[in-house]
Amino acid sequence: MKTTSFVLSLIVSSLSMFAVVSCNQMPASGSEEAQVEQNSGVIASLDFGSDGKVEFIEVEPGGLLTSATYSSIEAFAPYKDLNPVELYETLSESEAPASLVAAYQQAKAAAKTESNITPPPDFKNDEVIKEDNSQELAKTQMNFNEFAMTYCMGIGECDFGTCVGNATAKTEYSVYAGQMYNYVHSEDGWIRFRSHYWTGSSWFQLNNQWVGPEQTKSNSYIGVTRYIKETVDYAAGKHYHYAFMGYQVAQ
Repeated sequence: MKTTSFVLSLIVSSLSMFAVVSCNQMPASGSEEAQVEQNSGVIASLDFGSDGKVEFIEVEPGGLLTSATYSSIEAFAPYKDLNPVELYETLSESEAPASLVAAYQQAKAAAKTESNITPPPDFKNDEVIKEDNSQELAKTQMNFNEFAMTYCMGIGECDFGTCVGNATAKTEYSVYAGQMYNYVHSEDGWIRFRSHYWTGSSWFQLNNQWVGPEQTKSNSYIGVTRYIKETVDYAAGKHYHYAFMGYQVAQ
């Protein structure tokens, strides 16, 4: 059954999301220096310097995650509907590596199956768990309207999804998914964006990345349908927007 949550509002919230293994260092206190992300399983990457970076990560045979970081909300918009191979070829203006093509084909095939793993304890599908704090909410919508128009408008066509603006605390979101798209934009501070999947006995961290001021992070996954948890934290007193959507079985 389709369960869609589409929230265009100013809220204080808490989110946990599914991530790919990278360095877990927090930005240096005070300096907020950009961190080098060290994802395992990277099979291809494109680096655009201060404008952004894209990594294609085989998290397991039959599981492919594409992680993109851009310096603004609108920079990734023209490419968000491309599959991993199309994205690589469009951005690089060259043929995708054979390893990426093979990983994508394997992930597409695997996405037609389900993991059949026992759900996590107390699993509640598609429920956003918010953690309030006492910080004053943003006095304006800031860039949320632009973010929502860019990344949230396809939610109604998906099996699940949520879109929230000006969150100022931790948020957690869990789903059962074979195809998923996640977008986070930080307005004014460093926040952490993580992803996990359920092994049947514990949560395995796929990704642990930092999103800096005015950066937009996109993580998309295709592979075996499994339980996934997404998290945004270290967000107290900062403002960020996020959108998560996808399908139980890949399209």
